[in-house]
Amino acid sequence: MTATPNPEPKPGKPSDGTAPATHRVLAALALIAFAAVVYSAGSRAETQNPGLQQGIAAFKAGAYDVAAETLRPLAKANDPDAAWWLAQMYEGGLGVKKDMAKALAWYRTSAENGSVKAELRLGEIYFQGTETLQDFAKARKWLDRAANDGDARAERDLGTLYAKGWGTRRDPVWAYVWYELAARQGDHEAEGMRNDLLKSMKADMVGEAQTLTEKIAPDVLGQTIAKAASPATASHPAKSEAPTPAKDAGPKANAAQQGKSDQG
Repeated sequence: MTATPNPEPKPGKPSDGTAPATHRVLAALALIAFAAVVYSAGSRAETQNPGLQQGIAAFKAGAYDVAAETLRPLAKANDPDAAWWLAQMYEGGLGVKKDMAKALAWYRTSAENGSVKAELRLGEIYFQGTETLQDFAKARKWLDRAANDGDARAERDLGTLYAKGWGTRRDPVWAYVWYELAARQGDHEAEGMRNDLLKSMKADMVGEAQTLTEKIAPDVLGQTIAKAASPATASHPAKSEAPTPAKDAGPKANAAQQGKSDQG
């Protein structure tokens, strides 16, 4: 399910490690579960690097000291997968003292070296505002990157930011686009959000949104998924004229219409 952020961007309270023991244990278990889910879709590098495999195996076995010792030099060498697992350890306080500043730093190292799951995690952390200061602008930055890399969960959350006007101006057209792209990947929650959004959109806005979706879908999803139109798309013929892109749209989205990216 979509993680629901605080309704307004209020300053959060960075963890000081003094939460009750039960809460810390539950948080660690939740983090391990999250890691296991994402690990199931790990990169080829995770299966090709013996040192990385050893570090991950130690992590999964609960030998966190060994995992940290094995993964840290790889992460310092900008290995995106090692940095991601090390970030997990600092976020959950697994074998190391819980330190969100270090967790965020390692997630950034991972994301900046091509890890989509790190882009997603950074977006979620800033989106939720439970582990660090809530920052919808930063959430949008990282979710935008993950969404443009084809992550359905990021696409759904990015759609919510546009639908609510959190971290950007409210834009139903772009909200529709990201919900629709997530729905095409089988995200039923995004499909429901798109359908709810359609109820408040005028016909010309729907047409604009559908035209824009078709323009960026090949880059975001790939040709095969892009051609698999969802029921909602089929029921609303797209307008022929190209829409005016939002100035703060994602890099690939703007590139599809302007021939260049407006973000680094």
